[in-house]
Amino acid sequence: MDRVGSLKTLVASLLLPLIACAPTAGPTDGAGGVSSDSARQVPQRTLAIAVRGEPPSLALKALVAYGRSLRGSLPLFNGTLDWLDERGVANPYLAEAVPQLNSDTWRVFTDGRMETTYRLKPNLTWQDGASLSGEDFVFAWRVYSTPQLGHAASPPMRFIEEVIAPDPRTVVIRWREPFAEADLLDDTFQALPRHILQGPFQDLDPLAFSHLPFWSQDYVGWGLTDSSDGSRARSSKGGRSTATRWEGPVSTG
Repeated sequence: MDRVGSLKTLVASLLLPLIACAPTAGPTDGAGGVSSDSARQVPQRTLAIAVRGEPPSLALKALVAYGRSLRGSLPLFNGTLDWLDERGVANPYLAEAVPQLNSDTWRVFTDGRMETTYRLKPNLTWQDGASLSGEDFVFAWRVYSTPQLGHAASPPMRFIEEVIAPDPRTVVIRWREPFAEADLLDDTFQALPRHILQGPFQDLDPLAFSHLPFWSQDYVGWGLTDSSDGSRARSSKGGRSTATRWEGPVSTG
């Protein structure tokens, strides 16, 4: 399934539970108003999504290969610099804007190299509450460009020369050669929580690192721009299915 198909599957899986669970009109009093019991009802704050099959990892860019049919719920646990809409157009997600050719955000040099720059939105956090910064993208590039971990030869990694973070909210990707989809990264490049994985990455061999519990039951993905309401996405695995529970505000409008 391509990226657009995966997005449509995710949207459908999100909308069906909302439609099924949408509140009906509450009881009224004799004057036609809403009764006091109905007015005191607390809105449902948990959205549960069941996924057929158990993905071996909750990461968008996992270190273990598996079919795209199991990836429908993964955007709940992950954020990327941009995302593709149903027309295949890149839209900013964690970044404030996507790079624009012939501007300071997408520069092409005479020797064929390129440089794209992203400015991250403020107050981004991981699901454990730790701040997400540009250094998490730098660390992710180090992980995914390691040949033993299986992604170094695949796009866009094989085209990237270096990733740097001049400050906590800026990510600069330096390309060793022209890459037409430099502004359409979507799920091909994600940040990784440096505060959790940097130590194991330095201490463990690639095989042991790729089999850490972090990649499955202990996964920590992107959280919220404002986590003050305690919203979280959680996953529980059992048998051949994965149940995803979003604990937080759910908008039906």
